[in-house]
Amino acid sequence: MLSRTPRHLLRRSPRVTAAIQARRARTPAHDIELRHGAEDRDAGIASVAASSDDFMPRARAMVSALGAWEGTGEELRLLISPHVAPHHHNAWGALVRLALADGLLDRTGEERKMAVRTSHARMTKVYRRRAGTY
Repeated sequence: MLSRTPRHLLRRSPRVTAAIQARRARTPAHDIELRHGAEDRDAGIASVAASSDDFMPRARAMVSALGAWEGTGEELRLLISPHVAPHHHNAWGALVRLALADGLLDRTGEERKMAVRTSHARMTKVYRRRAGTY
């Protein structure tokens, strides 16, 4: 059984409390809480897509031409990469994101381990080619 530390020993010292308050005073609350992550992500995806030369249109056409397909973004990359290669590896994520936005792919709600060795078996989302969209 684990022993519990008494609450009075968990309190911060006045010096530590003062240091934390001083740091918070230097950093406006809106900088801490409102990071605009979605805006930054969307801007990055748009930047990668815009500078992808012919990769994005060709890769999107290949996704569009898929029949009944289900798999991960990594599996999609392995399927398409022999035919067209992006200028930057982040373009693969942009491709999946844009295919979702265009209605070419749907999320299944499942996750599975990635297979490529350098992906270190991390979990990733599974997508399905949406039927009837071209």
